[in-house]
Amino acid sequence: MLSTVLPTAARLVTVRHSPSLIQAAGAHQKAGPAGHFLSKDTRTKKYQGRLEYLNRGDPFAKAPPKEIPTQENDRKHLPNTTRAYLWGNGELGALGQLGFLHPQGKRQVLYKLKRPFISSLGNYYKLKTAVCGYGFTLFATEDKDKQLFGTGLNDSGQIGFHRTLNREKRPVGSPLEVMIAPAAIQLPLVGGEKVAALGAGRAHSLVLTSGGRVLSMGNNGYGQCGRKVVESEDYLRNKVVHALDVENVESVACGQDHSLMVTKGGEVFSCGWGADGQTGLGHYMNIGQ
Repeated sequence: MLSTVLPTAARLVTVRHSPSLIQAAGAHQKAGPAGHFLSKDTRTKKYQGRLEYLNRGDPFAKAPPKEIPTQENDRKHLPNTTRAYLWGNGELGALGQLGFLHPQGKRQVLYKLKRPFISSLGNYYKLKTAVCGYGFTLFATEDKDKQLFGTGLNDSGQIGFHRTLNREKRPVGSPLEVMIAPAAIQLPLVGGEKVAALGAGRAHSLVLTSGGRVLSMGNNGYGQCGRKVVESEDYLRNKVVHALDVENVESVACGQDHSLMVTKGGEVFSCGWGADGQTGLGHYMNIGQ
């Protein structure tokens, strides 16, 4: 049971089986257009920062494009036996439904959802698990080539490196800070590895592979990605998905700005923000390795 109501949630359910996953995450700022994560420019009345999307226009524009192509339109529709249910704050795309922020016809833009809604990603990919961070969501799939998808806030590269695609589907322009529909994330998997588990914090993500390796993406300001902190690092433009220096990991978990890993031998490793002792290392310092 969740003790607090949090803005974004995801629940993955296998039909005719008991629920296998529930994850939730919140955001620091008040939800809704009046208290947006990004501030509005007083002159242009538009949100500051790059609100661009893969083959999609700005959902906050007064006149969105008439035709909005999707990434799944060339895939076969799968039997919907595994479903991801989503609800909560979807203002920045964390719910991963294109129609919410780019509605067709006279439908209104939907920023929040108070009842569970079935994610359309499960119609095209067999889902394994999902996890929610602050304003973003990750989905792991059984697909051989596209094992991980991310949607929502990406201002620190927490859901990978993405750029707008032109008509020839070639990447152009600057990295995207927001994804309003799930996009595949390229991972440095080796030797037939598969995505086994996920973790999501405030602005960083962990990916556990079937080989016991841990990969990290996103903000590393306190060492939460398990590597040395680099001053003035541009996380959004960093294309590298890093592998942590730890082996035989069995499970991962992320706090707001810290990470925990448990090995098959029962050892616990931690990194990141430690001001309140959350790393459990006997001190209150931040640690990146």
